Amino acid sequence: MGLNDNRDYQCVVLAALLHDIGKFWQRTGEHAGRKHAELSAWFVRERLGDRWRAVEGIVGNHHLPDAASAPNPRLTLTITLADWLSSGERLDLAGGETERPGEVAITSVFSLLYNGNGDERLPLIELPGDGGLAPGPDVRVDGSRYRDLWQHFVAEFSRTDVAAFGLLTDQMLALLEKYSMFVPAAAWKSKPDISLYHHLKSTAAIAACLYQDGFDTAALNDLMKVFRGESGDNRRVAYLVGGDISGIQDFLYTLTAQGALKGLRGRSLYLQLLPEAAAARFLDRFELARANLLYCGGGHFYLLVPAVADAQTRIADIEAHIDRTLSKAHRGRLSLALASQPLTVTDFSRKGFGMAWDKLHAGLARNKRRRSHTRLSDPAGLLETLGPFGVGGEECACQVCGEELEPDSRDSRKCELCRSFEELGRNISNARFLRETPVEQPAPGLVGYQQVLAALGRQYAFLEATLQPAQECLLNATAFLNDRQSNRGFRFLARHAPRGQDGVATLEELAARSNGVPRWGVLRMDVDNLGETFKSGLGEDRSISRLTMLSYLLSYFFTARVEALAQEFGNTLYLVYSGGDDLFAIGAWSVLPGVAQRIRDEFSRFTSGRLTASAGIAIAPGDKYPVYEAADLAGSAVVSAKSAGRNRMCVFEHCVTWPELADAQALLRRLTELLDRGLPRSLLTLLKKSWLDRLDAEAGAIKMFPLWRLFYAFKRLKERHKDQMSAIDDLEKAVVKENDLHPHLDMIVRWAELATRRSDV
Repeated sequence: MGLNDNRDYQCVVLAALLHDIGKFWQRTGEHAGRKHAELSAWFVRERLGDRWRAVEGIVGNHHLPDAASAPNPRLTLTITLADWLSSGERLDLAGGETERPGEVAITSVFSLLYNGNGDERLPLIELPGDGGLAPGPDVRVDGSRYRDLWQHFVAEFSRTDVAAFGLLTDQMLALLEKYSMFVPAAAWKSKPDISLYHHLKSTAAIAACLYQDGFDTAALNDLMKVFRGESGDNRRVAYLVGGDISGIQDFLYTLTAQGALKGLRGRSLYLQLLPEAAAARFLDRFELARANLLYCGGGHFYLLVPAVADAQTRIADIEAHIDRTLSKAHRGRLSLALASQPLTVTDFSRKGFGMAWDKLHAGLARNKRRRSHTRLSDPAGLLETLGPFGVGGEECACQVCGEELEPDSRDSRKCELCRSFEELGRNISNARFLRETPVEQPAPGLVGYQQVLAALGRQYAFLEATLQPAQECLLNATAFLNDRQSNRGFRFLARHAPRGQDGVATLEELAARSNGVPRWGVLRMDVDNLGETFKSGLGEDRSISRLTMLSYLLSYFFTARVEALAQEFGNTLYLVYSGGDDLFAIGAWSVLPGVAQRIRDEFSRFTSGRLTASAGIAIAPGDKYPVYEAADLAGSAVVSAKSAGRNRMCVFEHCVTWPELADAQALLRRLTELLDRGLPRSLLTLLKKSWLDRLDAEAGAIKMFPLWRLFYAFKRLKERHKDQMSAIDDLEKAVVKENDLHPHLDMIVRWAELATRRSDV
């Protein structure tokens, strides 16, 4: 009998997920004087029924001073200790202060970064499907808002499938995410900065590990003494496992222009599914619920697995299998770096988990550096990575990725893998559901993306209509449980794509949708100093719940919110990838600066101004320009923006801060409006010449900057265009400030040249 058929194990997981649900109910004000453990047990009895009667006893007794009197002492102590370890994040209020829990909004964890005082709160709402959050200092909640939210939660919970443990836990996790993401886990004597969802989820992850570790009541009591700072055996209780898919950038960006967009979205989506399939293999091997997947996004995943005797062997076996699969499928272009860090009970303290997190990342960095050497030192790995491949000679190559074509693929001029990515891209266009199913015995061969994922143990299908609700998640919406259907959960996915004559718009179609010269461009953007933020941004208070909540919110922004923002730009923007902490988009060149500015402004608001982002834009010189070249140029532009001080955008090889970009765009509008009203394009030549004179003067090539020439030219313009005199005067004042030129005039002139050119000449 496996663990997922073990009744005690199932009860532990369910009890952990619901042990504090009474806090949610308590804050409605409906049952004044009742303790939250009592209300939690009441909820279990009403909503899970007799089938899970044991869960009621565990939940109701998890705060007993002596769990020996509980109906299931070992299981109750397991939840009690897991609750303690998960609560290692709680920060006491100063001076013995107390809050009124039913009237306190959750603190934005971002507002605590870098010694922030946590002065911004988040509203008590259902998780928005569009990622739209408005943190602020004056956010308030009350019992009526709690009652409304609670009633919706209970109504949807009544539709869960209480008979199927696996389905029930996934549905519960999704409901808790939807309704308790902005409910504080603690708000009486503690700062309310951790959501009830993240506390319950991490408690379930820890409890699953403690149960599998096999601790009896004596051992659990001993571990509780250690956590309280008393003497005892500080035993290993879990492993923190981290995975990092390497080679993503080259795999995604190394594409030619021909037919690139048709498969680019599928290729990007495949790179998001890979770490999920890898993480799922760990969950299957250790028989864990999804609560133990702490985070997955941006090519990374983090899990909590039990410290059973053969844990390291299992981890090594999984790593070897994934590595072999990726090597055979992608010839070394993609690989998995893996590391694990043992955790004792004291590692779940405020300081301890952050230190363990740092050690895990140091191990990941070491293993990533060693990966290529280790693989190439193995004869089999050497052949799989370096070949030889194909038949040699002058053979046909895939027009998308450049790989040699198999005989049966030569008519289409695309390899089987690239064709499968195109199919995946088509399937995601109108998909409303994602089906995920385990694969125990995959078919031989690693030809298309499905075969690769199946070899890792998972199969994914994107569907327009629900076919098997119990295996499907709703995409980009949270109404997964209703009168018509009961799905497994929901998930957010950034997937916006422009429409063209034949499905996804081509690069040529995107270019034609630009204002001015018809060209397409690439936008790349990522968060500044993110590694440092996770290392020192929260100081010493880096608990499991706090770090996972920070990771979750960042991923939530780059999926749900960026997807919603991308839709504002309609058919001019193709969101190739957005997740984790970065994004990559292709679009009509003229909209990209506005896209970057819009996303940055929303990100600043979302993170309470505590985090910044840098962006780079590259404009392709022609429709046939290789995507990988433009992506590489945009990546270099991001590096330039960060080197110039971060919190900037680099475009036209010029770095500007975000406020400077807004100012430059205002001047650009004045300039282009005048050109549209009939002023000669020689105005651009005049401004460019003035800028070059300024540079010559700074370099000593000429004795002084002849600014008077520009003043004279503006005077002549006003004389010749008296009907535009006021607008020209405003332009002059914007161009010349304090006897010097606008600091970004060269960028603005170049921008105006492209924006007002009517043909690509």
